[in-house]
Order: sequence, then structure tokens, then C-alpha cells
Amino acid sequence: MLIAGAGSHAKEVLQVLLRAGYSDFLFFDNINTAEGQLIFDRWPVVNSADAVRALRPDMQQFSPALGHPLYRYRLTQLLEKEGFILSNAVDPSAIIGESTQLGRGLNIMTFCFIGEDTIIGEGCLINSGARVHHDAQVGRFCEISPGASLLGQCRIGDFCQIGAHAVVLPKVNLGTNAVIGAGAVVTKDVPDNCVAAGVPARVIKTLAALEL
Repeated sequence: MLIAGAGSHAKEVLQVLLRAGYSDFLFFDNINTAEGQLIFDRWPVVNSADAVRALRPDMQQFSPALGHPLYRYRLTQLLEKEGFILSNAVDPSAIIGESTQLGRGLNIMTFCFIGEDTIIGEGCLINSGARVHHDAQVGRFCEISPGASLLGQCRIGDFCQIGAHAVVLPKVNLGTNAVIGAGAVVTKDVPDNCVAAGVPARVIKTLAALEL
């Protein structure tokens, strides 16, 4: 499996994939990490698709392993254009409903709960201990931080970031590129490109729209 990223989160994705039964890895980082560096003194870092093919010609699958939604998206786009296949990294400890619809390229980390009739969009990171309850919908390339709770029938737009231990109450809607602060309790809808924080959460800042 090609792990797309070589930073702190990538090391946690490696542990998830090891527990899921994978054993052969390369790390991909075309920005920050020198080619040839070894992760845990074992798995090489590569900087290009050609380097992947030279070292592991049969390696086709990749898992995005960056925390920030926009960076996950951009690296996914790059590697898919090179012909690699977007794949999931799901920890065996996660509890996932039988009727849940999972997109591609997910990181579902340790001890997550994803309830029945939920939809998780492509490229999302559902971090350790996060909970997504029944009938919730999570858009593409969202980051749900450790311990966050998305309650029944809430709707999370694309490219949202939900802070650690934040709670989104039932039937609340978050727009595209909404950012929710750590520990916030979201009791009403948050528009596109807004930061909300506090208990109850209030919009405290407006962001520029994403340039994809």
C-alpha cells in the first residue's frame, strides 16, 4: 500500500493498515520529506510516481494520510491522475453499521463508531474515538477530530473540519468548508466558509472559499 503522506498522521495510518493485515508499504511525500528516508527505519519515502513504480511496480493502491482536508484532496487528485487506486484504511477496532455507505479513501481510525444508515464521503478522516450516529451524512474530504460526535441526521458539507470533542447536534447542517472549534457544541446551522466555536457554538470568523 502506498501511504500518501509521511508526517505524524501517516505513521498512525501505517499502524491501522498493519492491524488490517497489510505488510508492504511506501510513503509518498513530494514536498517535505527527502526521498530515500526510512519511516521507522524500514519503509522508504518516495517523491514521485516514477519512484513508486521503480521500487514497487505492482503497488497500485494508495491511502491518503494527511490531516488537512484540502491537502488530502490535492494529493489524492495527483495520485489518481498517475493511475493509482484510492483505497480505505479502516482499523479493525472500528464499529461500522451494516447499512453505512462508505466512500473511497477513508481513514477510519481506532475505536470509531459509525452508526446505521450513515453516509461517509470520499477522502474523509474519521479520527480516533470519533462517533458518527445514525442517518448522518458527512461530505467529501472532511476531518472529524478525535472524540468528536456527529449526532443523528446531521449534515456535514464537503471539506469541513470538526475539532476534538466537538458535538454537532441532531439535524444540524454544516456548509462547505465549515470549521468547528475543539469542544464546541453546535446547536444550529453553520454557513459555508465559516468558523464556529464555543458552547453553544457561534460563528466567529469567515473564511475565503476554497480554491480546488
